Amino acid sequence: VTDVGRLQDGSPDMVMEHLSGDDLQKHVRTKGPLPLGDAVDYMLQACDAISEAHALGIVHRDLKPSNILVTLYDGKPVPKIIDFGVAKATGGKLTDESLSTQFGAVVGTLEYMAPEQAGFAAIDVDTRADIYSLGVILYEMLTGTVPFEGRSAAVLVDKQSEPPPPISAFRADLPRDLEPIILTATAIYPDRRYQTMAAFAEDLDVLLASLYGK
Repeated sequence: VTDVGRLQDGSPDMVMEHLSGDDLQKHVRTKGPLPLGDAVDYMLQACDAISEAHALGIVHRDLKPSNILVTLYDGKPVPKIIDFGVAKATGGKLTDESLSTQFGAVVGTLEYMAPEQAGFAAIDVDTRADIYSLGVILYEMLTGTVPFEGRSAAVLVDKQSEPPPPISAFRADLPRDLEPIILTATAIYPDRRYQTMAAFAEDLDVLLASLYGK
């Protein structure tokens, strides 16, 4: 958002950046699983964007490929996070002035939703829910499928639910060091996940450096 105001008739007016391109879901469905370097590059940029939201006390709560637009800047694909329509403020003045979700409501998209977010009680949802969602998105970019496709909310809430199928079951060309990164991002219990987007991004950066010397 670059400017806000009102039109002559009093209607609210908002000026926003115009973005063109396909969302990440269409991008993956058209091209299939992405090369490791492309997928990790997209994820690092997404982590950076969501880190900015978290620094402002905002949890997106509905991160999924269709909410990540891939647009071109100087010929380079750049992911843009969109649709903060169900975002939640985590504290301070912003919370007091924000609409709250009805207690017991499930907000988000089940296939990308952290177990605690699908638990019909939003009190435990914090920034680590977004980390879970990005872990699922990274998994999908690399395999072409989501870990728990078609699962119900009840299964997601089940703390005994098994981890996602290993990425090596889909692609033999992916490095072994990637598996624990995805498993940490998508851990069932929030305290076993990466605690910040920066920690998630740091492990991805280390992986890239070990593979490509970057």
